[in-house]
Amino acid sequence: MGRSSDGIQECEHNREGNISKFILDRASPGLTIWNITDKGNIGRMNGISAHDTISFIIATDSLKEFIAFDGQSYDSVKLIEKVVNQNLMPSTRLL
Repeated sequence: MGRSSDGIQECEHNREGNISKFILDRASPGLTIWNITDKGNIGRMNGISAHDTISFIIATDSLKEFIAFDGQSYDSVKLIEKVVNQNLMPSTRLL
């Protein structure tokens, strides 16, 4: 498994018909795994938790990308500049 800035990628076993089991060690309670391979169809993985590990199985016929999220770590929000109100309605109605 390789790591990227977006999360975890699996690339060694991506062949047609393959199924892989992923095991995440030292998993904190409340940790969830998300499949972010298709940015328009992100889904939570249903894993099995045992002690401090989470495992899940998925077809790996193509490159997969996942993130592990504990629901406690967030980037802080910082105001960069105020945006003026914008009229986002078209000037004419399109039907």
